[in-house]
Amino acid sequence: MKQEKSVVPSLPVKHKKGIILILCLYVALVALSLIVLCRLMVPLRQRLVEYEAAQLENQCAQVFEELFANPDWEKLYDLSNVEDTRYEGAEAYAAYMKAKVGSEELTFHETYTGIFGVHQYNVCLGDEKVAAFTLTGSTGSPAEIPQWTLDRVELFFVRTVHVTVEKKPEYTVYINGAALDDSFTIRSTATKAEQYLPEGIHGFRREWQCVDGLLVQPEVLVLDENGEAVAMVLDDKTGIYTMQLPDAPEMTDAEKTLICDAAAADAQFSMGGIKAAELRKYFDADSQVYADIVDNPIFIQSNKGFSIDESSVEVSEYFRYTDDLFSANVKLTVNVVRKDNTVKVYELDKTYFFTQNDSGDYLVSGYTNESVQERVEQVRLIFAVNDEEQTAFMTDCTADTVTVPEMAVAEGEELVGWATRTDDGSGTITMMVRILPNGTVLGDLEPMTLYPVFQATPEAG
Repeated sequence: MKQEKSVVPSLPVKHKKGIILILCLYVALVALSLIVLCRLMVPLRQRLVEYEAAQLENQCAQVFEELFANPDWEKLYDLSNVEDTRYEGAEAYAAYMKAKVGSEELTFHETYTGIFGVHQYNVCLGDEKVAAFTLTGSTGSPAEIPQWTLDRVELFFVRTVHVTVEKKPEYTVYINGAALDDSFTIRSTATKAEQYLPEGIHGFRREWQCVDGLLVQPEVLVLDENGEAVAMVLDDKTGIYTMQLPDAPEMTDAEKTLICDAAAADAQFSMGGIKAAELRKYFDADSQVYADIVDNPIFIQSNKGFSIDESSVEVSEYFRYTDDLFSANVKLTVNVVRKDNTVKVYELDKTYFFTQNDSGDYLVSGYTNESVQERVEQVRLIFAVNDEEQTAFMTDCTADTVTVPEMAVAEGEELVGWATRTDDGSGTITMMVRILPNGTVLGDLEPMTLYPVFQATPEAG
């Protein structure tokens, strides 16, 4: 049985060409549409990228990255418009922050401002806020790309470093190039010798000047009266810059012998044992002290004899003021035998000043019964109200009373006194009254800032 074959009718060649042409046109049209669509998508994609980048969460991250990921602290200092102090500026702040931050990473988070269009972000080192930046702007209409701009940068730091420098009164202290005047002196000390010395000549004198409110340890320079730099060193125990001065001259054997002989001559003359001519071997005949000794009556006019207890002779408090002036204290005991053979003991305790004459000899030019090397110390008291200084002055550290500012007291209150203020660092403040309202001092004084303390009167309570 024969199979019948199906026959597919073939299209005419003309029709085939038409179909191919249509397909080609279709493909071309699709390709053209894709090309046009792609071209249209490029600006749209770019706009979407810009829109996304301009979103607040992305913008604040970008600002943080630019400013604080690898911070230029000097630039940030300038951006924040922090005012320089007399001693420090951007460079000191940068050194402070580099030491503080080290290799730690900074973080940031938004803090609520309550102001529309204003967004503030705190920058933190651990839990401590060290800076903040603010973005301002608005989203506008939904079709617009948000516009956020950096409004301001704030820096948060506390100047807690202080420096104290020891110097002579005639020296000048410079802190980071700024000279300090007498208002920075918080303590001074001198000896009682000052009242016995010629004008322009001084004994031991020191002053301590203090500057607080610094960020970092400053450059300290001290110049003497001739403008020459004085060697200074920071004492690790006290935190005070001290002078590196040569050791004070020590008494020579020849000077000690001279001092003892002069004191013995003084004692002998007072007992009538020697004449004025012998006294002039040790005392300046043109000095007032010589005239006072000679013109005064002899201490004991009649006795059976006297002797100086050589074992009692003690020389101390030697101090050389200049190349031709020094002083020393002498103590000795004189045993005087009275007419009735009883012995009277007299104590000599004097400080003698020796001045070199034109011949190069040292003679006594003055003396006193006072210990001239005893030190007299003064301290600065600052009285402040609402953290503003009202008055300040230097006073003896052993003063019993001082002059205090007049205070207006509110009704129902009374002034307890003037107190120091201590902050333990955790926010607890302790006030300790050091001076009563009438100026009575409680204990010895020291350099300090004092604040008024009030309490309710019993009637008000």
